[in-house]
This record gives sequence, structure tokens and C-alpha cells, in this order.
Amino acid sequence: MKPVIVVSNVSKIYSRRPQQNGVSSVRALFREIFAIRKAAELESNEFYAVKDLSMVLNKGDAVALVGRNGCGKTTTLRMIAGLIKPDGGKIVIDGRIQPLIALGAGFNAELTGRENIVNACALQGINRVKSNEIVEEIEGFAELGDFISSPLKTYSSGMAARLGFSVAAHMSPDIMLIDEILGVGDFSFQNKCYQKMCELQNRGITIILVSHSHNRVIQMCEKAIWLDRGVVKVVGDSKSVVAEYLNFSEGRDNPLTVPKPEKKKYVVDNNKYGDFLYTDEDKIKINSVSVVGTGRDKSVINVHDGLVIEIDFTLLVDPRNFNLNIVFYRAVDGYHMTKITSQNFKVGGRTNSGRYTIKTIVNELNLSLGNYVILSAFFDGHGFLYRNVIHALNVVSDGKVTFPNSILELNAQMEMMQTS
Repeated sequence: MKPVIVVSNVSKIYSRRPQQNGVSSVRALFREIFAIRKAAELESNEFYAVKDLSMVLNKGDAVALVGRNGCGKTTTLRMIAGLIKPDGGKIVIDGRIQPLIALGAGFNAELTGRENIVNACALQGINRVKSNEIVEEIEGFAELGDFISSPLKTYSSGMAARLGFSVAAHMSPDIMLIDEILGVGDFSFQNKCYQKMCELQNRGITIILVSHSHNRVIQMCEKAIWLDRGVVKVVGDSKSVVAEYLNFSEGRDNPLTVPKPEKKKYVVDNNKYGDFLYTDEDKIKINSVSVVGTGRDKSVINVHDGLVIEIDFTLLVDPRNFNLNIVFYRAVDGYHMTKITSQNFKVGGRTNSGRYTIKTIVNELNLSLGNYVILSAFFDGHGFLYRNVIHALNVVSDGKVTFPNSILELNAQMEMMQTS
């Protein structure tokens, strides 16, 4: 099989203060315009954004680039897309690329959303008949309603992002370069974007994904490349690469401190439901979990019934910003349905150590019939204390006619009580 992307020992050099060195700036400009390769020695104030990067991707491959901000992920995508030229190495592309790096790039703010879609189709060389079909598909996917006939300058940033993703995802490319765009719009549209990307992947489109959402990385990509300061640190299957990256990052907040060896807390098995299963027994202990239905029959969950979820736990530390998410996933494929967060109920925040119970009441479940899992995630700020599946759920019919769908927000209450 002929590869669709071959990246061979590619490097990119930037200057930290180009405006202070006119000669270097002129040289860099000529190198960029004429693709002149430069020697390995760096000039003053220069650094490698990417250094000696190599990868080979075949049709249908999905690879993620992970790493901290500034590690070279976006620079790599821009070089592959042809937006910037490498200072060393070679990139060979076999296929049409659709970069989703700057959503809405090339749109005209004075034109309506529909007119911008038509222009995008024309720029791709799509004939009028096919263009009419695509315009309808894009309008339906973007869900902008009457705003599709309004000038783009009247759109919010989220609406413009919806339109940009919708246009990019319907241009039938061979290769898609995705840079943090699966977070556009609200919760339901994010899931819609994710489903669209999975659909394109199933059609054999090659994907390179940059995202800090590690559950998306694992769900979409079989392989991952961890970049650190422009250099490839680890290459392998996405689960193990992301686990190694997260464990390494925990001990690297202070670059002058060498992290002490410790057992890994991120677990990579059975993690269909989000980022990772995780527990830090030095900080929190889960004593018991109770999940019961609010209907007459407590042994089953009818579609119109509710739930009472009680979690008894002991905090062994004093979190500065304690919070909890309760997340519902579809069991068959790990699809993220919805979540309840303590931040909406003013539960948590700065908290003392001790034993607590958090009680969450879901007044009406309203999920489609089927099997689900409930996962609880305890945080101190953005860092995990605990994250694991706490209950399996089977939603059955109660005999009433209903049309529940994926939901945006559950009608729920949450309270936290200290028991000792």
C-alpha cells in the first residue's frame, strides 16, 4: 500500500525575537519563500519548534499528536498542510488535504453563511449540481437556523466555528488535519462533530489529530506521538502513550525538580468511557456507592423514572478546589451522553479532609432505552483524585409513548454532607 503521508526528518526553526534581528528576519523570510534548507547550527535567539520528526501514514490511519502547549504539534500540522515550509527534511503527500486548523479561514464577514458555503464549494471546484446538495447538507449540520441567511459579521464566535467545521467536514478530503476543533460549540454540537469525524474515519480518510481531550485521542486514534519541545519522545498505541505522557506531566510542573519514582496511577485497561480510570489512594478513599431508581420498582430504571446516587468517601487531603462530575456513557460504544457537575450546585470548592457523602438526585432520566454506565470523577482543580465506573444501568420502557434523545442537561440536584 502506498503511503498517503511521508514525513522524513522534518525540522522547523523559529526565532524568539525576530524583530530585534533584522538580518535574521530577512534570512528567515527568504528561507520560507524559497524553501532553502539551513544548516544545523542555530543562530542567536533561534530554537527548534520541531526537530527531526518522521512518520508514515497509510490510508485510513488515525494518529494523534499529544504534548504540552508549545511542543510543536500545531507547527507539525501547518507544515504537513503546506501553510509553512520546513527548514529541513521532506514531506510527501498523496491526496487532497483538508486542514481544520483555523475554522472559518477564508470566510468573508460581509457575506451570509449560505454565501460563504457556496464560495467554499466553488473554491474546491465542485460543480453547481453537487454544490447545491452539499450546501443543504452543511446548513443542516451547522444548525444555524435563520442565521444562515445573515452576514457572518453578526455571528458569535461559536456560530462561526459551527459553520467552519461544517464546511470543512463536508469537502470530501483524503486527509484531515484536526487541531483542537472538536471543542467547538455547545455540548451537543461537540458530540455531533465527534460522530462526524468517526464517520469520515470509517470511510478511509487519514486523520492527524491534535487535542488535549485525551478521551477523544484514545477513542479516535489507534496510535499517538508524544512531542516534547519539538522532539519525538514516545511513539506507540494511543492508550499507553497518553498514559505515559500524563504520568510524566504530573511530576514536571517544576522543571528544576526531578520527580520521585512512583507507581503509575493512570490505568489504561478498560477505559472506553473517557480519559482514564484513575485512583489516588493517598488522597481519597471511596467507601461505598449506592444507585437506586425513584420509581415503584427499585430494581429497574424506567425511562421516565429518576435516580438517587449516593457516594460515601473519605478525603485524606485538603483540596483547594474540590469538585465532582457524574457522567453517563452509552455502554455499547462509550458515547458520552451527558454529565452532572458539582460546579452547578456550589458543591465543593476549598474543602477540609474528612468523611463525606454526596447525594445526587436525577428527577427524570429520559435516556433512550438501552444499557449505560455511570462514572464518577473527583477533582482537585483539574487534577484527578478518582475516576471510575460506579454503576451499570439498564433503561427499560414503562409503557408510555416517549421519544427521548441524547440530552444536554439532566434535571438534578446535588448536595454534600460531612459525616465525620
